[in-house]
Amino acid sequence: MGFLASLFRRSTDPSRRPLPRRLSARLAVYDSPGVAPRLVEVQGSKVEEFMDELAATTYSLAQEKGGRIPFTALKEVVENLIHAAFQEITISISPDGNTIRIADGGTGIPDKDKALIPGYSSAQGQIKKYIKGVGSGLPVAQEALQALGGILDIDDNLSGGAVVTLCVDPVEKSVPPAQVPAGDGTDQTEYSTRIIDDGADAPCLHPAAAAAGLSRRQEEVFILLAEHEEIGPSSVARKAGISLSTAYRDLVYLEELGLLESKPNGKRVLTPAGGALLAALLGTDR
Repeated sequence: MGFLASLFRRSTDPSRRPLPRRLSARLAVYDSPGVAPRLVEVQGSKVEEFMDELAATTYSLAQEKGGRIPFTALKEVVENLIHAAFQEITISISPDGNTIRIADGGTGIPDKDKALIPGYSSAQGQIKKYIKGVGSGLPVAQEALQALGGILDIDDNLSGGAVVTLCVDPVEKSVPPAQVPAGDGTDQTEYSTRIIDDGADAPCLHPAAAAAGLSRRQEEVFILLAEHEEIGPSSVARKAGISLSTAYRDLVYLEELGLLESKPNGKRVLTPAGGALLAALLGTDR
């Protein structure tokens, strides 16, 4: 039974299968919301060349849209696809190029926490011929994104496999100063305006939340911790109906206030101060 079980594991685990002779990936390039994406195919037969071409093509397409995701982060995640034997690769690029989702049809990443801690690796056998195989890939990608205020998120694909999301905020754009006709005696001062719609003036903000410095939206994000022992940006974005980058900023802000603390996998949990505030929010009528 031990020998048969070993054969079965080898036949079902992509990391133990021979890599396909013909490698391919499909890129979905979204030019605007609500419009079907352009499809770009990347193919190859040599593993190193395929990984290089896939990373370079994805990076170039994102850059054309003004994307800021660093090549280092993108390359590390693309190389990680070898663990899925390059099965059913789909890469989606957002209209602004600042969100890239890399999906595969492998066995997935069961322990998402350890996958983001240096030193944990599932690389075996032939895989180590093509990548470092020391468990540094996803942690390096995460650090490169965090340096730009971005995030790396790992989720399960719908029918097996993993989806890794890389996301950074777009560069802030300043509102040009108003043009004042010359010679009217008015001082001409340049102003740069950043407009943030955080719902701060929205009604029904709990007094305890207001005292803690939260906006209405941040209060709603914080209350999600009542339903989850830990929560990450992707779950917050989905449940609160906000963008991934906004969810990340709100979680960071709550962490800076001492209400949440971050785990190695990027998810947040309540601190004692956060637990006390949550009890106040849930135990008192508005």
